[in-house]
Amino acid sequence: MTNDKTLPTICIWCGKTKFKPSLEHILPDSLGCPPNFVLRDCVCVSCNNSLGHLDHALLRQFEIPAFMLGIPRKGGKPPSINNWAALGGKRGPNGPELYLNAGPGKIDALGRKLNPANRSNGILNPTIERTGPFGQVSFQQEFGNDPKFIRALYKVGLSATAYWHGSNYMREPTLEAARTFVRTGKGDFKSIILGYEQDNGHHFSPPWSNADKSELVLGMTILGVSFIVDFGVNQTAIARIVAELERQGTLSWTVLPIA
Repeated sequence: MTNDKTLPTICIWCGKTKFKPSLEHILPDSLGCPPNFVLRDCVCVSCNNSLGHLDHALLRQFEIPAFMLGIPRKGGKPPSINNWAALGGKRGPNGPELYLNAGPGKIDALGRKLNPANRSNGILNPTIERTGPFGQVSFQQEFGNDPKFIRALYKVGLSATAYWHGSNYMREPTLEAARTFVRTGKGDFKSIILGYEQDNGHHFSPPWSNADKSELVLGMTILGVSFIVDFGVNQTAIARIVAELERQGTLSWTVLPIA
């Protein structure tokens, strides 16, 4: 693939060559976007605004670990949890404070009503264990089952591709179906989710293509969770990587969306 710098810059989403550019954080600020990991001149204001719901879907999935790590919200606001019906959180004088409704009825916390934890709102199996004067509260969060989350991963992946190779790289026909998937949700795209890394950090690598450039994949790690996205419409790279993971007997991975 090539990036012809003699061509006019395009908006990487709508393809327009004449537009008002908008600063685009490749990873939402509220997840701790690395410094200068931004697109400055290749996303139009309209697309930046219209795709904000995908950034929100990404934030929701990572909101709890981002809160526990103390990552500020957009604009430098204090970390909080406000996207889960059964859970709320704020930073108190002694650190993070979690409010979990284990049921059975609604409760008031942090200026809103919390519903009881259950599968329908994605917070599962709340338990309280007491050992002497100490107690431990635990729960599970459903992860990755929001269709918008897959689109959000591809938005990050394609934005990172433009960061590494420039906006005109996005003219490649290989990427058109993935761009459409991000913009409209049309298409059948998957992501491999790999094991959790203990450093809780972000890592992004330039996209990789095979010799004949029929496959283009990108790996990324967001808050310690690693993903692989396949920009090809036939998803052949995903199928090949899954086959290799199975052959090696690798544990702690799955394909999103979960069938």
